[in-house]
Amino acid sequence: RLLRRLPPARRARPRRNEQGLMMAGVLEGRVAFITGVASGIGQAAAHVFADAGAAVVGIDLDIQQGQATIDALHAAGGRGLFIPADGAQASHLEAAVLQAVAAFGRIDTGAEINRKLTYNERTRTLICGTAK
Repeated sequence: RLLRRLPPARRARPRRNEQGLMMAGVLEGRVAFITGVASGIGQAAAHVFADAGAAVVGIDLDIQQGQATIDALHAAGGRGLFIPADGAQASHLEAAVLQAVAAFGRIDTGAEINRKLTYNERTRTLICGTAK
């Protein structure tokens, strides 16, 4: 025969998160915008999105810990960008979004994980964010 059958292509072995769920490639090529990446739930969210293949744009007021989170994503083979900003301030968020779009071309998804806000701060954030 002139043509021989090639073996099927080998797929990358899917990674599993701490709960054993397969995550590899689910968000491949996507960009996630996450506030509060320096610690806690925001940091965990950054790792989950990166494990799923997304590039992570992380913002936080804690520059040292926020950058450390993104550095950890890079060390694990992920893509990311840290932007020092206050996720509760509309002007900071607007500037961070512009930087994220300049770096990655778009934002596909996000997670807003901020410090505990007062009722007035939360209301202002929700109303101002919705109005724009």
